[in-house]
Amino acid sequence: MTPENTPDPFAMQFVPGAKSGLSIFEVQGPDGTIYEVEARSIEEAAAAVSQMGQDQKPWGQVLKENLFGDDDPRKQNFGEKVGSFLNKAGESLTLGLVGDEASAAIESILPGTNYDDRLEHYRGQERAFEEAHPVAALGAELVPLAVPGVGAASLAAKGANMGTRMGLWSARL
Repeated sequence: MTPENTPDPFAMQFVPGAKSGLSIFEVQGPDGTIYEVEARSIEEAAAAVSQMGQDQKPWGQVLKENLFGDDDPRKQNFGEKVGSFLNKAGESLTLGLVGDEASAAIESILPGTNYDDRLEHYRGQERAFEEAHPVAALGAELVPLAVPGVGAASLAAKGANMGTRMGLWSARL
């Protein structure tokens, strides 16, 4: 929907030229602004314009949900995506010691919070993340596996260097 500020006296008007089997309708919104709406019927276009603004949340609520998530299982906002990624990465890095179980355990300390409910919530969020972002979900599981490998390789290199030094030192004696 795009607003057009035209002085058209008609509240609804058909405009030819829509694609995908939809028609374009001009519908006047409650504030008097004319919107062009692609829809199958004039009733559908009018319903879409009448619902505008009803789904908008206050910015504080949007910020809170994006940072900390919400309990809506039908969608994942930014905070829940980040949390799911970090839970998967934590599980991979710690071989399952930290992740959805740890998050649910920490949250269940709060009064009125059930461990099993929170565990199911986090697992549901991880499933939603895997379905919506399969590459990122795989990356969250695989990239942390390289971290211990990098640490082990560094330790092995230091050990080899130490062995060389010890060999040179013993050769002096």
